[in-house]
Amino acid sequence: EGVDVCVDNVGGPLFTTLARLMRWNGRLMPIGFTSGEVPSLAMNLPLLKNYSVVGIFVGAWKERFPHDAARAAETIMAWVAEGRLRPHIDRVLPLAQAPEAMSAVASRTAQGRIVLQVR
Repeated sequence: EGVDVCVDNVGGPLFTTLARLMRWNGRLMPIGFTSGEVPSLAMNLPLLKNYSVVGIFVGAWKERFPHDAARAAETIMAWVAEGRLRPHIDRVLPLAQAPEAMSAVASRTAQGRIVLQVR
């Protein structure tokens, strides 16, 4: 029946796909554009399904509401620990390969999180 709430940090063509998948009265929240492409949206999509598009600039929100941001981070980490959220891991590298990890992030070749092992 569609997506109730969607947080998109990729942008580009994925955003358009997500916009089409939204449910009646849903909320689509772009938080970044890791694809490198800032999307545009035909406004008939949110109009037809009565959903909201709410941009989220996390950096500014954390500065303005540090206590809420800390509480949100704690909740997210608890959900990960409980298995309720499962971030996609692209690769696991030893700490010595941190430059390779940073290069993958900078070149946008990482397809998920890169984990650095410290031990």
